[in-house]
Amino acid sequence: MQSFRQFPAVATILIKLGLVGCTSTAEDHLEDLLDGSVEHEQVKHEFLLARERAVGPLLDAFDDHRFAPVRGQLVEILFSLSMRLDDTRLSYALSEHLTSDPDPDVRALIAESAVLYNRVDMAAAFLQALEDEAPLVRQHALAGLAAMESQQDSAQQHILAVRSRELLQDSSAGVRLEAQTRTAAIVAKWQAQATQLQLQAMLSEAEDLHRRAIEYARGSKQGYYGLGWFLCETDRHEQGFELLRDHGLLLNVPRIQETPVIDGRLDDGAWATAVRVDRFRPTPSPVRHIHGRRLPSRDTRTPNPLVRRGVGESQ
Repeated sequence: MQSFRQFPAVATILIKLGLVGCTSTAEDHLEDLLDGSVEHEQVKHEFLLARERAVGPLLDAFDDHRFAPVRGQLVEILFSLSMRLDDTRLSYALSEHLTSDPDPDVRALIAESAVLYNRVDMAAAFLQALEDEAPLVRQHALAGLAAMESQQDSAQQHILAVRSRELLQDSSAGVRLEAQTRTAAIVAKWQAQATQLQLQAMLSEAEDLHRRAIEYARGSKQGYYGLGWFLCETDRHEQGFELLRDHGLLLNVPRIQETPVIDGRLDDGAWATAVRVDRFRPTPSPVRHIHGRRLPSRDTRTPNPLVRRGVGESQ
């Protein structure tokens, strides 16, 4: 009987066929994921090794209701794969599911994952997701747009600014908090630009930016604080003090005529004219003196009272 040594080419072909027969397919890995017979990380690793060959089966499975129990795991695998492949099918499918998937939990997970993976190419889908009926999707979409703002074009940035302000009235506390963070960041950006203009002696332009910030975020203590301090820095002290005082950003501390007894008790008559402060707001500011008055500047963070009560004042 002749051995394979006499026919090396035949032996090589048989070995290759044997290996092919033992190799698991993408479909096999999907079944492993579904029945839990193989650890998620191992299955994920196999898909990442398969690269382009894994894209089609993964997207098909994502649309197959049979794989509904593992769609969350599929989202993670798809995003991981998208970071290794420049495949437009992945970006298109993830964007499509972010805006139209019937499962709000899946939409929210895609939005959250897109933020973590910094998927700037999904900005248009994020903008559309701001209208999603699910609060968590809106919240993640707003957070994602904020994270990628520097990479957006001017039109997208404008839409983000407008929608952030509108979402301050959202029914969801989480969305409102995210919108407050975003509007505060926009106000801070304009105030920083105003400071640079002020340093260049472009005072009119700087003041316009401060007033634009107030107009954009009406009721923003941050906006009024910036304008009030700007007025003080440009020799309009009384106007600045008045603005800060009107919005609870300036604390008037009356002088006392007698020395109080410091014993932890407040029945001493010296405390009768004391100003009461019962709420604080952190602002970037150590105390500085201007014309004999103490007014916070904007260099470090110190408590700044929003609500104060004293003689002749009401809350």
